[in-house]
Amino acid sequence: MKTGEGVFFRAATLFAGGFLVSVLVGNLAVDLRMYVLTRFGGVYSSLAAYYAVHYVLFQLTLIAVVYLVLHGSRLTRTQEALAVVVLTAGKLLGRAGFEAAPTPAQLLFSLVISTQLSMASLLLGYSLHAHRPASAEVRKSDWSLETYAGMAVLFWFALMPGVDALGSDLYSNLLRTGMAISLVGVACRFFNGWENPVRRVVLLTAFCLAGLVIASLFADILWRAGTLTVLPPPENMYYLAAQASQGFFLALAASGGIWLNLLLQRVRQVAAPTAKPAG
Repeated sequence: MKTGEGVFFRAATLFAGGFLVSVLVGNLAVDLRMYVLTRFGGVYSSLAAYYAVHYVLFQLTLIAVVYLVLHGSRLTRTQEALAVVVLTAGKLLGRAGFEAAPTPAQLLFSLVISTQLSMASLLLGYSLHAHRPASAEVRKSDWSLETYAGMAVLFWFALMPGVDALGSDLYSNLLRTGMAISLVGVACRFFNGWENPVRRVVLLTAFCLAGLVIASLFADILWRAGTLTVLPPPENMYYLAAQASQGFFLALAASGGIWLNLLLQRVRQVAAPTAKPAG
């Protein structure tokens, strides 16, 4: 992005890409869920189909859009932040076309989680390729990021059925907003370099999935949620498949914190005073 025209063109393309993916893939997820529900029945088979499109295909498509639009670019920190803003705006506008008007609490959660996922899309679709040679380090052999992310997922999702049972849209969405922000905070705090980016995302997904599964057991015990402990084997398989897609989604939400960590590293590097030669 060397010229103002280039900045505007890429920003407009990201906005349009976010909008189209939100409309096309979002509608595909809803249509597939209804098809599976009417064709095969069962609650969790249709949910697994919906999650596979909405939580996996949707996010992978956005990452591909970012890669295609920004590949070969050299963005400043401000331009990266602008890319997050316009991509998020495009996605939210696309959703507004086929969803009912959200409450303020729902809008807050949508804005927070969508921004985090845009940050993850920038990380995996652009930042990883553009800045890795300059900013990457050999990762130490610890799983602090993954462990704390999994524990955060476990805590929030074990608590979620009890809060949802109160019937308050405000409390439910504030809890989900707190969960999303905590994942970014954990990733930003405990990211300590790349050993293998793909492996790290896979590990983060696995830990989030483990947190979801354990949280389901706690929710069954504490709130009688009626999932893993009561579902018949076929429904259990669909339920676990749905949780796997959601684990990937949460791993990407947490990865937004890695993007923020790398961005802050660049800010600190620029702000650091240049050492004066002795003498």
